[in-house]
Amino acid sequence: MLKEFRPEIQVDLPSGMVLVKRSGSRLDRVSLSDWKVSLDNGTVVGFDIRNASSNPSAELKPTFTLHAHDKNVCAISYNPVVPNLIATGSEDKMVKLWDLSNNQPSCIASQNRKAGAVFSLSFSEDCPFLLALGGSKGKLELWDTLSEASISKKYGKYARQNNAPVST
Repeated sequence: MLKEFRPEIQVDLPSGMVLVKRSGSRLDRVSLSDWKVSLDNGTVVGFDIRNASSNPSAELKPTFTLHAHDKNVCAISYNPVVPNLIATGSEDKMVKLWDLSNNQPSCIASQNRKAGAVFSLSFSEDCPFLLALGGSKGKLELWDTLSEASISKKYGKYARQNNAPVST
């Protein structure tokens, strides 16, 4: 078992799991209790640390379980301005955008960006709908996620509110 520690909270993780803590510069949009775990089988599991027991033997129940990819999920990135929008990248070469509203994840866009197995990805703080990713082909790839009709329709208002460039 791999153990991740936090003051007075201990989370036991089976081997092969990676704990991803939500981060961001906009504290009003960041839930400090929101954690995601990616497994090597392509599953992403969400946890709310506020539900943790002070009893170290008590199991923390997930808020959701999502079969996100066919292979290991290597990267998760939160959009810096849109609550509940994350991107996942995987060894299956796919990048997917997820709406996590109400702890009921739904895939709203996916692409094979020709980067090979995706090892890293991140939304830009300056242009929050621009997603940078890197993979096994060793090249930086950029995805203007607002160029996807489903993203532009659902989240274009956030781009306008934050003066982010909006695709046409």
